[in-house]
Amino acid sequence: MSSVCSHVTSSNLASSVQNQLVYKEECTKCFDNQDFPAGLDVCLKCFNGACAGENQHNVQHFQQTNHAIVLNIKRTKIEVAQDEPPQKITKLAIGVEGGADVNTDLYEYDTTVKCLACATVLDKTSPELSSLVDSVMLASSASMQESTKEWEAQRFPCEHTLTLQQQNNAAIAQKSLAHCGQCELSSNLWLCLVCGDLGCGRKYADGTGGNNHAVGHFEQTQHPLVCKLGTITADGTADVYCYACNDEVIDESIGSHLAHFGIDIAGLSKTEKTIAEMELEQNLKLDFSQSMDGKKATPLFGAGYTGLQNLGNSCYMASILQVLFSVPEIQQRYKAMAMIHLATCAEPAATCFACQICKLADGLLSGRYSTQKHPEDMEQTGVRPQMFKALVGRNHPEFSTNRMQDALEFFHYLLDFVQQRERVLSSIVDSPEPSRLFGFKLQQRTQCQNCSGVSYKNLPASEVTLPIPNHYHVAPPPSVEQQASNAAKTEQVVAAAPVPLSVCFDQFGSEEVVDYNCTHCRMPTKALKSFRFSSFPDMLVLQIQRFVYDQWVPRKLDLKIVAPTHIDLTHMRATGPDASEFLLADEPESGSVQFVPNAELLPTLESMGFPRVQCERALYETGNTDSNAAVTWLFSNQDNPDINVPVPTGKSSSAGSNEPPADLIAQLTSMGFSEAKAKRALRETSNNMERAVDWVFSHMDEPDDELTAAAASSVAMQVDEPVDNRPPRFQLHAVVTHLGSSVHSGHYVAHVLQEDKWVLFNDNKVALTAEPPQAGYIYFYRRIGS
Repeated sequence: MSSVCSHVTSSNLASSVQNQLVYKEECTKCFDNQDFPAGLDVCLKCFNGACAGENQHNVQHFQQTNHAIVLNIKRTKIEVAQDEPPQKITKLAIGVEGGADVNTDLYEYDTTVKCLACATVLDKTSPELSSLVDSVMLASSASMQESTKEWEAQRFPCEHTLTLQQQNNAAIAQKSLAHCGQCELSSNLWLCLVCGDLGCGRKYADGTGGNNHAVGHFEQTQHPLVCKLGTITADGTADVYCYACNDEVIDESIGSHLAHFGIDIAGLSKTEKTIAEMELEQNLKLDFSQSMDGKKATPLFGAGYTGLQNLGNSCYMASILQVLFSVPEIQQRYKAMAMIHLATCAEPAATCFACQICKLADGLLSGRYSTQKHPEDMEQTGVRPQMFKALVGRNHPEFSTNRMQDALEFFHYLLDFVQQRERVLSSIVDSPEPSRLFGFKLQQRTQCQNCSGVSYKNLPASEVTLPIPNHYHVAPPPSVEQQASNAAKTEQVVAAAPVPLSVCFDQFGSEEVVDYNCTHCRMPTKALKSFRFSSFPDMLVLQIQRFVYDQWVPRKLDLKIVAPTHIDLTHMRATGPDASEFLLADEPESGSVQFVPNAELLPTLESMGFPRVQCERALYETGNTDSNAAVTWLFSNQDNPDINVPVPTGKSSSAGSNEPPADLIAQLTSMGFSEAKAKRALRETSNNMERAVDWVFSHMDEPDDELTAAAASSVAMQVDEPVDNRPPRFQLHAVVTHLGSSVHSGHYVAHVLQEDKWVLFNDNKVALTAEPPQAGYIYFYRRIGS
């Protein structure tokens, strides 16, 4: 051990860890961490974390930055006998009191200070190093700082709790609260918050539970809100269920609503299980050693079979990433990029998109992290995509949080994000940028019913939303209470016939009568509108429209979709104008710029459960400035076929002035960018300053102003696209399934066809399975043949 090193100087050491992200848990360029034999080297100048093992990212960091002094951290798990049983989980939560604890293991740490320039071990207790070493060990890790580490199932008020009108302003006698008003049951009692009627809960299939008197009261009176008596506490919490919304909700005025009937919550305490606790008990009993068909699953390990650890409601991201990195073209692209970029990039790896996506590719495809945690255990170590999620979700109002999100919305967002970032990476590898694999064009044919004139439009798209014909729709799914008890009332379940995928395609391609402003008739009229494929993608994404609105209440269609392993869409290929057709003049453009959805309003609409394509259409139709107007449009246009027609997006077209704020323009021009470039960047990013800077750097080769860019685009559009005469035949490649009946929660898993076998990816559990379930939400078909 050396106590003297010429590199141990103030210029080579950070003065403090305050306000710094310390990457001390995991390498920023791979998923090696403190638990690996060589440990993790934390740079004592910039606090980058780099592996000291076979990848030698510590050496790369030193060569690129000349930061020589590092703190090597090795962690070993302490095996201890458990004298006491683990703390009982009482809340449907992770990382909060009463919830599941994510850090129950104990570890011991071995630390060493090294100089990579001298290849020597230094005395970490020396005055120059001791305080800095202690600060690093005590500091919260970067991953801890970038995530809340907490998750809890969320409930929300509904329109019925917010507009509740109570009747019978009289106190209910205590003895009347002792049992159901129609039978002698004294538990599982639900109080109607409208009129005070007390009824027992639902009867379960095994004969237990109640006698359906509470739900029977709702069916007779349409009083939607009930409160479970045994769950009321003095602090104002209670189980409140809305039969109209078919979901558990929050009543923020539960105290006053109960006081209306003479019930004082101050003296009450909880005596029965809440719905959340019943749900949690069922979740804790889930056997992940079984596949979705109930058979014993065979766990898989090795290259291509690496799981993704759940970061808290991150299953939507994990399912999409597993599908994307199962596509050969994407695998090849990022394997090749990793070999070049990771060895040469001098940017901070944690904030470099290319570094993080290459890191993810190596983590999922190399097999180095697909090791079994314990014998006879289906779980594997897997990889923790915390840095990738933090980078991709940064500044996004939803994907930067730990809340559950829609998998298809994340798919769209990720493709857009990758496309924007990879404009500057095209020279690194010679392979198609991922979004090109999924892009295609839909031909919209509209025929005026008055003059029989026809117009055609080609609309860019990356997926097709397939509606389920109305006659296949089933009754609302069982309540949360029924699911939690795993014993739904059998007479309430309506059996539904499986829906062939071909029927959904027929519905998508059928003619619909729509309102139309004919350019020839120059008057409002009716028209027949239909869609066909102008071109076909290499990877066809199909979204099943499972989430619908029943009397303004969102619900999920829980039915089977029969998706064949092979489909031929020759009958869906567009033929273009017929010689005998009378072609209408093009509709006048609303402006010289295209539409960009309001970046603040779009996530608000999506959080209500509406598909992204519908949210964009609503903003487009209502001026892009008012969420209330957009919501009203959405509810009143659910039967309008135009609601699922993609809006051509591009440049901003918000109502009012389109001029970005002068102060933001000044900030960009002070960085050396032209005023025209600054204005265009701000318009493209809805005046988000950080995104605008990223946009400028990724569009340096484009014209500064919109008019020049539009002219260049117009010239480019006049060049005929290559004719693709390949048969539109596809093979099923992957299925993303949403588990659960609620539109606000649930769990996503992915089934992927790999090496002619179906593989289930369920977070960090990977297993062989017979075939994907007939419950898919997103289907990925791969084009085959020549």
